[in-house]
Amino acid sequence: MQLSFSIFQRKNIWVPTWKGWVLFIFLLLILLTLLKVTVYSYLATNEPYKNGVLVIEGSLPDYAFDSAMIVFNNLKCEKILITGGPVPMGTYSGFQTYVDVGVVKLNQLGFDPEKIVALPSKKILRDRTYSNALIVNKWLKTASIQNHTINILTIGPHARRSKLLYTKAIGAEYQFGIISLDDLSYDQNKWWKSSIGFRTVVGEALAYLYVKCFFIPRMYVIEN
Repeated sequence: MQLSFSIFQRKNIWVPTWKGWVLFIFLLLILLTLLKVTVYSYLATNEPYKNGVLVIEGSLPDYAFDSAMIVFNNLKCEKILITGGPVPMGTYSGFQTYVDVGVVKLNQLGFDPEKIVALPSKKILRDRTYSNALIVNKWLKTASIQNHTINILTIGPHARRSKLLYTKAIGAEYQFGIISLDDLSYDQNKWWKSSIGFRTVVGEALAYLYVKCFFIPRMYVIEN
């Protein structure tokens, strides 16, 4: 008696015809086109609310602080909160944190020092936005804010993820507004045509999906 032994077997499978492949590629191109024209506006959402506090990272470019003053006055905010960790060696000589940089920028613009709240952090290796949100939450627990509204000012497609992370860190007790400024390093209407625009938008899209589907909030030890 002869025994047969094999590790492969033949099976019949269905594969697309050439017409099927054409239809598949056509639908894929439509999907990619829709994503191309909508993903930036979806991520770079703008939904500000009146009153409350305005949050800005000290590492944002100079033009963001010019806009922050306008936004602060238009929304009639009570305080502006500046977050950020240590500055890298060789940049911003004389400053220890990006918060120090942000405070100086606002002072140079003539902003009322009494309305500036500095919330520096230590070096954060991961989940920087979420960790900064926890620091803001710690300050809110002892602050006297009349309106439970937090407006977050950021750059480009980082906006929607920022709002989501602040919501996870602080909770539904507060109303979260978001202000997304244009990223001047690339054309937002043709972001896919530059390497920095492509990397930024695609990276933020993937990061937002990660936070939405997989991110588990952790209670970090916050020192500021």
